[in-house]
Amino acid sequence: WILKISKPDSSQKKTIKFVATDKFLRTTVKTFTYVFDLDKPNLVISPEQKSSITNKYFNQNTMVTLSGTANDLVGDSSTQSGLKFVQYGVGEGHNADSVNSDGWQNANGSTDWTVLLNIPKYQDGQYTLLVKAVDNSDNDSEVKKFNITADSTSPVLTEGGSADASGTSYSSGMLSLSGTVTEKNLNSLVYTYVIDGVNQETSEIIYRDSSNPNEKIWSVTKDNLEDGTHIFNIFATDNAGNQTVITRNV
Repeated sequence: WILKISKPDSSQKKTIKFVATDKFLRTTVKTFTYVFDLDKPNLVISPEQKSSITNKYFNQNTMVTLSGTANDLVGDSSTQSGLKFVQYGVGEGHNADSVNSDGWQNANGSTDWTVLLNIPKYQDGQYTLLVKAVDNSDNDSEVKKFNITADSTSPVLTEGGSADASGTSYSSGMLSLSGTVTEKNLNSLVYTYVIDGVNQETSEIIYRDSSNPNEKIWSVTKDNLEDGTHIFNIFATDNAGNQTVITRNV
């Protein structure tokens, strides 16, 4: 004999009693309890954790870390199948709906979980980190998505047409430095000014666009320089923390 039980519209737990009776009215009774868990588990990520990763840039020295909690405490306790695991995957491009060929990977832990994403594994570009919880009935939680960008390429910084890391100039009272920085994800461009080993100034450098959308043109002018050894350091830093420095001794 076969009894087919159709999937209900909502989670439920029921008990069925089967009674077999022969012609002498002797009976055998079997009781069967079944549970349909149709409720999705919960995946919880704090606002602080979300802000630490959403639309962020990471370089080859970075291990992206995301932590949170999960549970299957949804609906009636009698139909909760329990949390199975938390999984994560990486999709190509921002706002991806599916993971790449690596598939879904298990996070460390379940009710308290951590995702460790190894950025050096990925080429420079845009990705989506997807995270979900799965219960023992294979219900998936809502998938959380985070746009991230891998960038392990340092800005290209030049001064006076040269990308040499250091150089010596001589001046009598005024110094003018200028050059370009090529970086589509530029975060900051600053200079430090040191006289005889004593820091005098740290300031942002004003720059303007060039015909190349990834290139900026910058300049620094200092008047009334005192006698002594002046060291100017130009720092170009991108959104992933990659940095290039040019030093000029005057």
